[in-house]
Amino acid sequence: MFDVVILVSAPGGFSCYALLSSGVHVIELLVVIAIIAILIALLLPAVQKVREAAARTQCRNNLKQIGLALHNYHGRASIFPPGYVASNPGPALDQDNGPGWGWASYILPDLEQDNLYRQLQLKLDITDPLNKVARMTSLSVFLCPSDAGLPVFTVDLLGDTPNYTNPLTDSQSNPVQVAHGNYVGIFGNPRSLPIRGFWTPPTQHATPHIAECFTATAVFASRT
Repeated sequence: MFDVVILVSAPGGFSCYALLSSGVHVIELLVVIAIIAILIALLLPAVQKVREAAARTQCRNNLKQIGLALHNYHGRASIFPPGYVASNPGPALDQDNGPGWGWASYILPDLEQDNLYRQLQLKLDITDPLNKVARMTSLSVFLCPSDAGLPVFTVDLLGDTPNYTNPLTDSQSNPVQVAHGNYVGIFGNPRSLPIRGFWTPPTQHATPHIAECFTATAVFASRT
């Protein structure tokens, strides 16, 4: 049992001490601590499940927004945006030349990102220093809440091998960094043209063309 010392102020400035028995055994205190620890252990998985459920809901909402943005683009242009823009698009991966802008760049106005879209110098290469700030701007609509990755990443040279120490550089010899995104377009296998994806060049499809070929078409997907 614990003995508790209480300081009592007495008249005339004197102090005296009283010893009281707390009535609590050490074993009882340990039992209480153990119960609290068990409750915390039971609650943490439940909290984690709630967080993951909220993250999945947000991820689905992001995918829905991107899908609607693609349809809005199609409504304006009567065609879907290109998968990416290159002056010489393959078929070999090393045959692609800039500017290198992808489908997500072209639907920014349909995602209420008009200001960012106006910052893009689409006629210049994506690696151009004038596009540095814009290409490194991270947007939550392109990010899965479950992914704790960095908001930007450094682009490596084509053919670079682990540990990926050879970055792509701009005209000022600075490594090229771009905003991270979790939603990627379905390109198929670019090394084998018969295995085509929705965004395999040429990629500017109109809706009737898709409807004639597929009942359901995978356009983009989430990765973490």
